[in-house]
Formats: sequence, C-alpha cells, structure tokens
Amino acid sequence: MKNLRKVSRTLLIATVMSGVVVIAGKIPAIENYSGQYAKAQELGVSSQSRTAAAAAARAARPRIRSVPSTGERAGKILVKAQEYISEEIPLIAEAKELLVKQRIERWNSTETAGYYQIMSSIAGSEDDLETVVLYYKKLLDIKTIPYSLRDQLTFSIGQIEFSNENYALGLSYLYDWLKYQPDPSVTQLEMFANAHYTIGQNAPDESPEMVKNYRLAIEYINWVIKKSKAAANIIIKAQMLVDEFDGLVPENREDQQKLTAATALAGKEIKPEKENWYQVLRALHNSLGETPKVLEYAEFLATTWPQKQYWVQLSNLYAMASSEENMSEVEVLKFEKKQLAAMELAHRQNMLDTGRELETMAQLYLYHDSPYQSSKTMAKSLNEGLSEKSQRNLELQSTAFINGKDLVDAVGPLNAAAELDEDGNLYMRLANVYLSLDNYEGAAEAISKALVKGGLSRPDQSSLLQGQAYLALENFDGARKSFREAAKDDRSEKMARNMLRYVDSEEKRIKDIREYLS
Repeated sequence: MKNLRKVSRTLLIATVMSGVVVIAGKIPAIENYSGQYAKAQELGVSSQSRTAAAAAARAARPRIRSVPSTGERAGKILVKAQEYISEEIPLIAEAKELLVKQRIERWNSTETAGYYQIMSSIAGSEDDLETVVLYYKKLLDIKTIPYSLRDQLTFSIGQIEFSNENYALGLSYLYDWLKYQPDPSVTQLEMFANAHYTIGQNAPDESPEMVKNYRLAIEYINWVIKKSKAAANIIIKAQMLVDEFDGLVPENREDQQKLTAATALAGKEIKPEKENWYQVLRALHNSLGETPKVLEYAEFLATTWPQKQYWVQLSNLYAMASSEENMSEVEVLKFEKKQLAAMELAHRQNMLDTGRELETMAQLYLYHDSPYQSSKTMAKSLNEGLSEKSQRNLELQSTAFINGKDLVDAVGPLNAAAELDEDGNLYMRLANVYLSLDNYEGAAEAISKALVKGGLSRPDQSSLLQGQAYLALENFDGARKSFREAAKDDRSEKMARNMLRYVDSEEKRIKDIREYLS
C-alpha cells in the first residue's frame, strides 16, 4: 500500500522533465510507451469500447497547421540557453538571465514553445513545480505543438497538480490525457490507481465517494495486472517459437517474418508482477468489506512471495472469517483449519521468531488437538527466552502436557504458574495431576497452598480431597483435620462426618494389622 501513495516531488520532476528539452526549435516526440493490449473486458476502464473510443478520438484530432521554423536569432539564444543548463555543473542562473530578457511576444509559436520548455526545465531544477506547471500550461495554449507533446504535458500537469493535493484538477488533466490513449502503459495506469486510491482515502469512511474511488482504483490495478500478464505471455510465446525452430531456416517468407519478429521479442526481459499491486488490492477489498476477495489476494501474496508477514496475516484473516455472523459449523471449522495451516506453514519455514507468534502457534495446536506440538512449541519459546515465563505461558505449556498425557512434565510449569496465580485454582489443578501420578504427598501439599491462597469456588471439596490424600498416606491426624474443615460447610458436612468415622475405623484396622504382624 505504501508504494501507491502520492508520487514524490523528486520522482515527478524526473518524469516531467524527460523529453522536453529543446535544441534549435526541434520539439521531441512523446516517449514511446510500448506494451501489448491486455485481454479485453467488456465492462470497466479497460473495456474494448473504451479502447475503440480512444482510438477514434485520437484519429479525429484536427490536423495541425504548418509549424513555423525557428529563426536564426531565436535559435541561437535557445541553443545557448540549452548549453548553459547542459554543463557538467549547470549554469542555471546564466540560462535564466539570458532567457528572461527576451521579448518573446515577437517570437513565433515554435520559438515560444522552445522558450517555455527550457524555462520549465530550469524551474524543475529549482524544485519549483508551481512554475513548471505554469510553463506547461502556457505550452498547451500554443495550438501548433504536436499532439505527442500535448499529451505528455497534459499527463505531467495532472501528476503535479495531484501531488500538490489539487485532486479534482489533477484528475481532470489525467482523464483529458486518457481519452486519447488506446494503450496506456502500466506506469501510467498505476498513476490512475494511485489517484483514485488517494481520493478514496481522503473521503469519509463508507461514503459513496470512497466506494466509487476504491472501485476505480481496483479496476485500474486489475488493468495493470492484465497488461503485465499479456506482455509476459507474448514474450513467452515468442521464446517458444524460437525454440521450436531451434536454429533451422524457415522454408517460406511468412515463417521467416514470424521468426524474425519472435526473435526480437524473445530477447526482451519479462517484467515480473509487482508485489504491491496485490497488497493494494487486498487493502482496497478489505476497506470495502469484501472478505472473499481479501482472502483471495492474501493467499496469492503468501504463496507467490512467501514471507512471514503474509502467512501470519493470512492466518489472522482466516480467524476473522471464521467469526463472521451466520456461519455454519462446517464453514467455521473450515476457516479454523485454514487458520492453523497458514500459521503452521510459517512455523515450518522457521519464520515465527517472536514469543507472541510462537505462543499463538501453541494455542492453535492445542485448540486443534495437537498437544504434543503445542508443548514442543512452547518449550522452544520459553527455553530460548522468546516468551516470558508468565503465568499465562506456563499454564499454556502445562495444559499442553496434560492434554498429551505427559503428566510428569506438566508438574514443573504448572507449579510455577500456580505460584504466580492470584488464587489457588492452579494449585488445585496441580493437586489433581499429583493424584493421577499417585503422588499423595504432593497433592496434599498443593491443596494446602490452594487453601492458603484462597479464591476457590468450593474450598470444602478441596478439604475433602486433601483429607483423602492424607488418608492414603496414613496421616490420620491430617485427614481428620481436613475433614473437620470440610464439615464446616453444610454442602459437605454429611460426607465429611462419614469420612471422619471411616478414618477412625481405618486407623484401628491398620493398628490391629501392625500389632498382629509384630
């Protein structure tokens, strides 16, 4: 997106100064913008009807009457001024002094055109775009200048006015230029996309003006892409034709002509598509709330120019798509799986290098029932110091271990998380892990810490569980204390009283066995 912002003043100067330098009354032709026609589309700015209308308008221009030649005196002055500004260190002041004292009202149209062109070049070298535009407009007032130069000046004025934030005026000049151009170049079309994108950005959000200009920006970028693809395809086909002959001499004149044309094209460089074209398309469709198109271009960016930002952005876009309203469970699951896949592709390419990214990856693995991958990812992030050993991260790691039935490894991070927790609930989770490992001493200790920290929804049940742990350890006094604490709550009183009686009988049974064995 940043590549389609306003054209910089430096770039504009370089653009508008090209091809307008005069020597002795010769006015150069407009730059030859080569390029093949893109595949036609019947609607929109690149339609066949628009191309035909531009060609017709171009052909219908009235013939320019005879152009007067440059006189000897005016020619010498223009040549001298040109020599001044062409020095290795341009003598701008000398050229300007020479020209401003001339009485150009006595000059003919060709001489005046030369004067304005050199003066615009001087103003451009001084970074005075307002004066550049002034002289360009004076040139447009001369009826005898060639249409090639008129078109170039019109386009350049549009660029400069637009860069000066005179958006409506700049756009009017650009469209005056476009109506005579059957085959504008990719660079020129990018200017139109930039113009409409900028106007849309400056319009109120979701206003008709914003929508209209964003739609036009999309059309121009698509036109750019089609032209680029068409030009590349022609070169590829030319290369294939040359390879087909493989050094053989064509038997007839027609094939010889085809081979000659193909050989000329085959030597041209195929210009790659620009990444920012698709970045802007994605941003524009996102601003218009068109999720399917946003995903289409996000997927294309990630697969064509694989970078971390694209995979992570794509994963986030899938997550947003899965949370849209009126989605079926099947559709939600589809996008959630794609969210995981996009993030995992970045992870497998070692692109995820921040703690936040690896934590997100671990969460996604856990959500999609891959606890081993989740614990492995969190271990990497914590061990390498990318993720902070916070309660949240340690709890995530321990949950992954627990879900993966790796209870022994879950103890360490869960204990550390419980220490950082504000209440005792994580200590209760730790106690359950210890109980699953038949570590009753660890369970009892964890429950004690949980009860001290507090914040438990049912401390009476915690005391019951602790009493059972003590009972398994044959710590009958500890068990009684826990059950008595549980009995203070009406919801657990009955069970706690029963357990107290059971403790008495169990203690007597163990005592009798020991006496018998002794």
